[in-house]
Amino acid sequence: MQFLKAVILLSCSVGFIFATCPAFEYMPAINLPLHAGDWFIHGVISDSKVNSACIKVGLTSNAWGSFPVNARGTVSGKNLSDLQPYTEVYDARISGISLPGRWTVDVDGEQYEFAILHTDYVEYSLTATCPLSANSTDTIQIQFASRTNERPMPMAEIEILMAKIRDSYGVTGTFQRVLQSAISCE
Repeated sequence: MQFLKAVILLSCSVGFIFATCPAFEYMPAINLPLHAGDWFIHGVISDSKVNSACIKVGLTSNAWGSFPVNARGTVSGKNLSDLQPYTEVYDARISGISLPGRWTVDVDGEQYEFAILHTDYVEYSLTATCPLSANSTDTIQIQFASRTNERPMPMAEIEILMAKIRDSYGVTGTFQRVLQSAISCE
C-alpha cells in the first residue's frame, strides 16, 4: 500500500510536504468520470530515478452519479530492474469535487487532493496529487499524461508547463521521460 500511496495516479516527488494542490488554470467544465479513466503517464518531474518502463493508471466506478463514489484504482507497469510486469489494485473513495478540476480521494485512510493543472480536454493532461494529512510523509506529485502511448505531450508544451510550475511553485525537479510499451501496459 505504501507503493500505491507514492504512485496514486503516478508520481514524482518535488519536495513539498502537506499542501493543497497548486493550480494555474481554471477548469470550468471537467467531466470527472471521463477524466478519471485510463491515462498513460509519459513523463514525470522527479529528483529520483523512475523505476518503471511503462505505467498505466485506471480509476473505475459504476456510481459516478452522486458523491461519495467508491472507486477501484489499478496501477500497472513494467519494472526496469527485472523487466517483469506488475499490477497493483487499491480501493478509493472519492468524497466530492471541492472546486472545478479538484476532488478529494481517500485511500486506506489517507486523504489526497487531486487537481488538474492543465488539460486540452481531449489528449493531454497535467495533474497533481497532494496529501491533505498533516502527518503524511508523501509529497506533492505531478504527472504528465496522454490518452495514448503513441502521442506523448509535445516537448514544446512540456517546457511551457515546466516553466509555469517552476515560476509559480518553485518546483525545480528535472522532467524525465517515462518509456512506454503498449505490449507491456495493455
